[in-house]
Amino acid sequence: MSATALASDANLLAVREHRRQRQQARQGDRTKACLLLPGSRASEISRLLPVFDEAVLEIAARNPGTRFLLPTVPRQERRVRELTAAWKVQPEISVDSEMKWRAYSEADTAIAASGTVILELALAGVPVVSTYRADWLVTLLHEKIRIWTAALPNLIADFPIVPEYFNKAIRRRDAQPLVREAFERHAAARRHARWLRDSATAHGNRQPAGREGGRNRP
Repeated sequence: MSATALASDANLLAVREHRRQRQQARQGDRTKACLLLPGSRASEISRLLPVFDEAVLEIAARNPGTRFLLPTVPRQERRVRELTAAWKVQPEISVDSEMKWRAYSEADTAIAASGTVILELALAGVPVVSTYRADWLVTLLHEKIRIWTAALPNLIADFPIVPEYFNKAIRRRDAQPLVREAFERHAAARRHARWLRDSATAHGNRQPAGREGGRNRP
């Protein structure tokens, strides 16, 4: 789905409205929810869930009572349940599409595999950390990759509004501070969501080539 279509997607519009109402209603509620999205392919799920497990332990230790929401696709449910069975902090796994959008509405922050879902989350106003652990071939060729970011929101904004962690960088002690920071980034996430939505609507699928520190900072 294109950025323009996502910006006007009925599910995302409903999520944004629900989050706005929830933000107004829960000023005294300190229960946190962290969305976990390890991707939909078997290979990326297998590479990322062990990293997510370490991040979950750190987040739970620093934010007791945090809920961890893990929506997945039906074809990967068995794999996800097997890989998370031994986790000390168990996530709430769901495969229903409606539950996915509910998780988007309830999440205070998200850790997600790099991909279109990062743009979905940014448009929904969910603070997100983008992660990816590449296979050996992509790792071998990474120096030939010229694009400065893999996150679509960053490309659209021409500025790094979504933190990214790749390969060796997605260690527990490196990623956890940014995830903790994301819990406090609601105002910025809402501002970025409005900017991305307006930009996508105005410019369609046209995206700048992108460079760090670009002029289009939202």
